[in-house]
Amino acid sequence: MRGIEKSFGAEVKALKGVDFEVRPGEIVALLGENGAGKSTLLKAITGVHTPTAGEVRWFGEPVVLDSPSKARGLGIRTVYQELNLAPHLSVAANIYLGAEPMKSGLLDHKAMREKAQTLLTHHGFDLNPDALVGTLGPAQRQAVEICKALSEEAKLLLLDEPTSSLGEKEIEELFTTLKALRERGIGMVFVSHRLPECFALCDRVVVLRDGLKVYEANIRDTDTSTVVRAMVGRELSDFYPRVASEPGPERLKVNLDGVAFATRAGEVVGIAGLMGAGRTELFEAIFGLRHMSGSVSVDGKPLPLNQGPRAAIKAGVGMLTEDRKRTGLALGLPVRHNVTLAGLEKIAPGPWLSHGPDKAATKTEIERLRIKTSSTETLIGTLSGGNQQKGVLGRWLHAGSSVLLFDEPTRGVDVGSKVEIYEQMNLLTQSGATIVLVSSELPELLGMSDRILVLFQGRLVADIPRADASPDRVLHFMMTGKDIEL
Repeated sequence: MRGIEKSFGAEVKALKGVDFEVRPGEIVALLGENGAGKSTLLKAITGVHTPTAGEVRWFGEPVVLDSPSKARGLGIRTVYQELNLAPHLSVAANIYLGAEPMKSGLLDHKAMREKAQTLLTHHGFDLNPDALVGTLGPAQRQAVEICKALSEEAKLLLLDEPTSSLGEKEIEELFTTLKALRERGIGMVFVSHRLPECFALCDRVVVLRDGLKVYEANIRDTDTSTVVRAMVGRELSDFYPRVASEPGPERLKVNLDGVAFATRAGEVVGIAGLMGAGRTELFEAIFGLRHMSGSVSVDGKPLPLNQGPRAAIKAGVGMLTEDRKRTGLALGLPVRHNVTLAGLEKIAPGPWLSHGPDKAATKTEIERLRIKTSSTETLIGTLSGGNQQKGVLGRWLHAGSSVLLFDEPTRGVDVGSKVEIYEQMNLLTQSGATIVLVSSELPELLGMSDRILVLFQGRLVADIPRADASPDRVLHFMMTGKDIEL
């Protein structure tokens, strides 16, 4: 692709003369903050958006990618962050959905199963083609999505945040698969906000910023700080800018199914653990979404555990859920409704909602969090991932929550937005709030927590002060439930 431009109307120029190429058997990391132009470029490659200007060549020959069917016909396939699978159908049925083998006008189940088994075996996936997709784990579902993309002679694979819902072991399995595909000559574009993954997997990196290609290098010739500086256009002298506050009185006290801890005002308490250790389940129980035996109190007052999230919100508890699109946002509603949802009594003490205070409260959070939206009425589902997450955070800021449960708060969020969220965490704790942080990114936990609790198979096995929380020690607790033997 040479000189690719894409405009939306007279005002918005999403791509500005971008040069981009992928060679057979190469994995290219496409990086940039939300709004940098990554999605627009991917859509130009897949024929969803026709470039306003520029030239596209496919194996040296000029082509016009003016429709998704044209791109598919060339062998261009996409694996999206939000997997597009039918959970009630089998692995084989999902792989060939829309392209099922037929016999005498009827679906040939036997041929479909055999084709699926051949494809799975060829690409090294240990999956039963008859298994229902709804019974599979995240990594296995990702494998089905990849096989679906590869079922029609794929030559270029576009992977949009493929690891966002995977654990460490599952990511390793995925990378083994992608490296094998690279050896077979398939080119890939890898979009991720997790820079260590890009350096572990990719051959080359391309950075977009404000619609421009601002940086390109072989992975072996660059480093994380250089890439981050290119992405955000400024130095990030301290990527985890934790400013410790003087701990105040006890805010949250938890004793649920044997997991007992307390947090104090002004404190960030990190929770580490492997997938399945019980981190999210613990949050759901505190917030009233899941039943566990025991007790929870906020500011010394018991929190009813059988009255759902409403009681938790009333007590001052807010929760950023792990999956913002599925459980954190009303995607079909505007930013205004999403931001004010948990604090309606502040702007509507009576039975009627007034749009004036509603809009004013939303504008306050938009300005405070620098949410990129053209209006308070913009549907939040149309915003970038980072701005959606800021919208969820704005909800709890508006509600005035003093206890905040952050479950993977920076998942799928660009580097600049991450730092802005960290800065808000500092402001919240400085104002007396307490934050309990769950993150699968160990550097984030180490960088932003005042102490770290470690869960192992549903049990609390460690409470480590920041000064003693080395990566090796925390990981050892996570994997074995025990401290490192000295």
